[in-house]
Amino acid sequence: DHPEYRLFFAPDTYFGDMETAVRESHSFDLLVVHDGQFVAFPVIFTTLPFLQLTTTYYSEEDYRNHGTLTLRDPYALQNNGYSIALTQAQWHLRGGSSKGTYKPPYKITLNKQDTNENRNLSLLQLGEDDDWILNSMVRDDVKLREMVISNLWNSLQDAENSTLKMSKGEYVDVIIDGSYSGLYMLQRRIDNKYLGNEHSTDVIVKGNYYNTPSSVDTAFRIQFNPNNISSEEILGFLTPYFNAMSQQNAIDQLPNIDSENWIDVNAFISAFHLAENRRYKNMYYVLQQNSNQFTLKFIPWDVDMACGLSWDEPVGFIMDLDQMLKSKPYLRCEAYSLFSLDPTLKSRLAARWQYLRNTTLSFDNIQNAIYSCHYKLVQSGALLRDETKWGLHYDGKDSLDGLLSNLNLHLSRMDDCYQEFN
Repeated sequence: DHPEYRLFFAPDTYFGDMETAVRESHSFDLLVVHDGQFVAFPVIFTTLPFLQLTTTYYSEEDYRNHGTLTLRDPYALQNNGYSIALTQAQWHLRGGSSKGTYKPPYKITLNKQDTNENRNLSLLQLGEDDDWILNSMVRDDVKLREMVISNLWNSLQDAENSTLKMSKGEYVDVIIDGSYSGLYMLQRRIDNKYLGNEHSTDVIVKGNYYNTPSSVDTAFRIQFNPNNISSEEILGFLTPYFNAMSQQNAIDQLPNIDSENWIDVNAFISAFHLAENRRYKNMYYVLQQNSNQFTLKFIPWDVDMACGLSWDEPVGFIMDLDQMLKSKPYLRCEAYSLFSLDPTLKSRLAARWQYLRNTTLSFDNIQNAIYSCHYKLVQSGALLRDETKWGLHYDGKDSLDGLLSNLNLHLSRMDDCYQEFN
């Protein structure tokens, strides 16, 4: 459209080795020439999708940015392997403690053109949705935990023909209003649409607190209730489970839970030391209704504080592991109440642990999943770019080698603990 302008890349030896240029996040100079003068713009190539948010205006009424989302996908199944998605969108900060960090996460809602009506769009082959999350992974310096654990959990659900999948994601480079914001994980929210049945009557509940709340109505928040079942009925069903979790009241009946699903959740909590998924928070509770009776099922959520991360130190599960494991494996807080009501549950968990340690949770399988994600991040240059932009949360103490060696040690010690269950 502007023939008087000409574009050139300045000579650069890295053009002879683009793989290294991408991996090292090398900046090329793009020259825009006009009338004998030029302006140089830095250009960095990436092998990751990159997502751009551009603000049109900020609303004081809903505290949201309104504007456009552009997503360039180099792995698209159509258009010879490349596509560009462009849509109206609105976004705002999300999360609890992470909302106030230097690199916050965002919730994004896609909109139809010139309206606030939601728009469903498929992004990065993650499925069609209008509700999206940019997970900043701010407390994970290697940017692996959430992706690897969710991929392993979801592969297990596929093997079991289960729809109870964690929020799948893809890595993206993110630019917000012209500034590079770092490496993020683009995810969908968990709801009935994500679980594969938009017209399901399942009730979805989220935990409200990490520590023990005073009552069942403060412990859980009803997230999706398509049939408008009374909160009293929902919370009444959850009360025996709440009593088992809180251990505030004696329980004489086993909550109606999907025990196979509960066992798998606990196996993952044990394997990856999911420190913030043992209580109410960071878990979706799916109340599946059959013949006027609920069955409680579980989907882990927000598993970044895993494999030794804690608020202050990156190796928390090694520091006190020996003492902790002398008594019991790391399980959900209701586990021993449920064991007392169903003695078979403990031995079934031990048997399932042994099976999973030879399949999904074998160290080789986990290590391969970690290497696969790490390779993608290193080859794209995104891990280096994010570190250059934000630094390291744990000042270099959280490393790939440390993660693998500590995880291998942790798994072997968990094996010893589960041996005592038999």
